[in-house]
Amino acid sequence: MNVSGGKCVAAAAILVVALLMGVGWMRGASPLFNLFFPPANFYSPMAYQAIEDKSKGYLLEVMHRYPGNYEVEIYAPTSSGVGVPYQVDFDADIEVKTEKMTLLHNTSSKESPQFWGRAGGGITLLRYRVPEQVPRNELVQINVAITGDIGRFNKKYGTSVLLVAKSSDE
Repeated sequence: MNVSGGKCVAAAAILVVALLMGVGWMRGASPLFNLFFPPANFYSPMAYQAIEDKSKGYLLEVMHRYPGNYEVEIYAPTSSGVGVPYQVDFDADIEVKTEKMTLLHNTSSKESPQFWGRAGGGITLLRYRVPEQVPRNELVQINVAITGDIGRFNKKYGTSVLLVAKSSDE
């Protein structure tokens, strides 16, 4: 190999490393970049826990890797029918905190936003933005206390799941 060929290979290697480092930086800095080039796990639940009929308190721990919108949801495997409201006989008290402080507090009710999909749907308990309201790359605890009859909801729509997931940045 001649000297100019070696320089081209070295330049190409440097370019590849720079691009890879740039992609990592963009993932952490730009919701728009992630919208157009989402990683494979982008919309996968970050944490989830089955909701039991008798249990009232839940703790989810998450570390947000990407900026943008997130939701705490109750997902039901059976849909109420697209546009048909779920029958909700419970409230949920949600607290988001770090080791040092409480960041957000919300109480959801029967009027909380609902969503429907091809395979189930559910209720949005809380929406928030990273890093504006909740920090990136720091362990966050999400405490959810349910009051009311979650058992009736589970009986009608299947065992529901409390989850935290990335939501659309559109």
